[in-house]
Parts: sequence; structure tokens; C-alpha cells
Amino acid sequence: MFTLTINQRDSRRDGDLVPQLLKDLRHIPARLDFDRSVEDEVQGIVESSHQAVETALIALRTGQWYVGIGVGPINEPLPNLVKDASGHGLVYARRAVDRLRSSKERIPVAVDGPLAALASEAEAVLRLLGHIVQHRSAAEWRVLDLLTVQNAVARGDGARATALLEPMLAAPEARGSRALLLAQAQVALLPGASRAALEASAERLQTRVADQREDASAWGALAQVWERLGQRLRAVRAEAESRAAVGDVNGALDRLRAAQRLGRSASGPDFIEVSVIEARIRELEARRRQLQAEERGES
Repeated sequence: MFTLTINQRDSRRDGDLVPQLLKDLRHIPARLDFDRSVEDEVQGIVESSHQAVETALIALRTGQWYVGIGVGPINEPLPNLVKDASGHGLVYARRAVDRLRSSKERIPVAVDGPLAALASEAEAVLRLLGHIVQHRSAAEWRVLDLLTVQNAVARGDGARATALLEPMLAAPEARGSRALLLAQAQVALLPGASRAALEASAERLQTRVADQREDASAWGALAQVWERLGQRLRAVRAEAESRAAVGDVNGALDRLRAAQRLGRSASGPDFIEVSVIEARIRELEARRRQLQAEERGES
């Protein structure tokens, strides 16, 4: 197993950063969850090297943490809390982080374990990765984070996708980001996502298409979100708008008429939505007549 002891480099200057780090690490599937061990320190135990590397890179990203990784067993049975655990892995992790605190390493990550040569090789690789992590620009991080979200969505890992997406949505540059908007919809549509996540996505998508009616992808995502929320009428209308946005006027009219029938047959019809649908039918019929006239003129 892999024990990580992550110690804040300057808590007097930066304040208590433990709550934010715990939030950033909450999607890691740990054997013993990451938790505060002392005032400015976090510890956790993971099963695989992949999880250990991912955890280390998250902590290294801000440059505000010493990251010690101990490779070794933890005494069984495991307790409920990491602070109650014992074993060689914890000793190695403490030794690694103490080594960092007494050194001037630019990339503050260290690995310790029973096989010193292997630990040294792993440490060297992690420092190379850490250098890359710490020197990426904000724009590069936004692109990489978005790709990571999409990868998590593809694997159906809603917890990781949500954990990555939340700080991205809270950032000032999130406003008006089409890519982030569509990623939010993808995450909200994953199995197990909350209704609140779906409603938040619907609200942002609705704002987008109100301003950018020709955004077919946004309309398509909105159709799926409305469908998941049980808003069938709005979903069908969004499907129609998605087709209209790519120039499929006939397909759009077919979906709008289906929505019109659905709205009229509903036990509690949404008169405003039906009125919007009927207005769009008239508008698209006029567009189709214009296109047909232009085709005849060209021939």
C-alpha cells in the first residue's frame, strides 16, 4: 500500500489550506480516506501507485505542500480513521516528508520504502512530473482539466468528474465558456447525478441558447437534460431547435409538430411553451417557403 503524508509548507503565511486539499482529494478511492492528521497536515492510504501519483500531483500543483510517499504495509485490520493506523508505510511516509522539510528541493515530493533504489527512481520520475505540473499556465490547466473531466465522463466516473468540474465552474473564466457548459451537461447526465446538478445545467444551457440560437450542441445537450428532468415537451422542442440550428428545417418542423401535439394532449398544458412552439412552426414554415422559392429561382 501507499501512504501519503502531505504537510503544508507555510501555514503562517497562507493560512489553513487543509480543507481545500481534502476537497480536492475527495474523489480519490482511498483505503483510508484522506484526513487532517495534525494542524497543517493531511494523511491518507491508497491501494495503487496510480492513485498515489494522482494524489501527489494534485498537492504539488499549488506548490504549497510537502508530499511524502511511503511504500509499505499497514497493520490489519485497518481502523476507520487514518490517524489511528499504524505500520511501516506510515513510518516511510513520515521519513520522506521530514526529509523534504529539512531540504531545499524545488519540487517538494519524496518517496521512501524498503527498496531504496526503487524509491529513488520513483522519486526522480515524480519530480519530473511535478516540475511540469507546477509550470503549466492557467490556460493550459483549463484545457487539461477539461480533458480530464471528459475522460472521467467517458469512464462513467461521476465522482471524479464532479470533483474536477466544481472548481472550474466557480472560476471567473467559467462565465461564457461553451466547452465548460457542455462538460457540465455531460456530468449532470451521468447515472447517479443529482436533480440539482441537472437543474443547474438546464439553467446555464437555457441562457446559452437564448443568446446563441444557432448552437446545435447546446440545444442537443439541453434536450437530454430536459428529458432526464421529466420535461418531455421542452425536450422535444430542444431537439427541434438542434435540428434547425444545423439547417434541417424539415426535421425541425417534424419535431415541433410532435411537441405541439404533446403540449395540446397534456393534462396540464404549458400554454407559454405551446405558444412558443407554434410561433417557431410559423417561423420555420416561412423559412422553408423562402428556401423553396430560392431553389426554384436557381433552377
